[in-house]
Amino acid sequence: MGGKETFTKEQLKRRIGRFRRLEVLMPEFLKPHKGGAGMERHLDTSAGRIRVLAYRMEDRRALPLFINIHGGGFVFANADMDDPFMPGLAREADAKIISIDYSLAPEHPFPVAVEECYPVAQYAREHAAELGIDPERIAMGGHSAGDNFATEKLDAFPPVLMITASRDFLCAEGKRFRDRLIQVGVEVAHRRFEAGHGFNLRKGAASIVVCQRADRAWADRDGLDGACVSACPML
Repeated sequence: MGGKETFTKEQLKRRIGRFRRLEVLMPEFLKPHKGGAGMERHLDTSAGRIRVLAYRMEDRRALPLFINIHGGGFVFANADMDDPFMPGLAREADAKIISIDYSLAPEHPFPVAVEECYPVAQYAREHAAELGIDPERIAMGGHSAGDNFATEKLDAFPPVLMITASRDFLCAEGKRFRDRLIQVGVEVAHRRFEAGHGFNLRKGAASIVVCQRADRAWADRDGLDGACVSACPML
């Protein structure tokens, strides 16, 4: 069978349960946490009531919106994990942010999480005036597992900002994805950093530099016009 293992749902739950318990050994910047800068909201979408964290919603201008999807291998973490760098990203990009707290596998197997994320984008567009956003300037993206949720049929992709890390085990995969997008005519701005997996989640100067350079990458293509996708295979 090519060395592949198969597991029952109960076996997967036990294995993932052990994996989640290892969170106590993770670096502090990777641990899911509560009580950050994001404003907790629950959106009544076509997929049900979805918890999100919202940033910069107090700004009365109709700003672009970035919809963030956190990483965690599809099985752990939450939107709160990304909270430390969301305010800086919102400030540098001059945008509002909604960060989705999607349901995790295996309790909620594929495609549950995917089918929660797209309705959040639909909700944002339909409630643009209420949220104070420009419905024509919405971007969706994330890192690692999160950027998988931002994908769709390749030739239907909007312009993409892709950020990869040279020492990330997903770097080569990101490059292959970039090449496939270019082959079907998608506009891609690719920035590779000399760093490892999850470097954008670390506190300090490195995260600030990522925000600033990502912001400049968007500026190179006149900002978040259209339903742009930010695909960042990092964590």
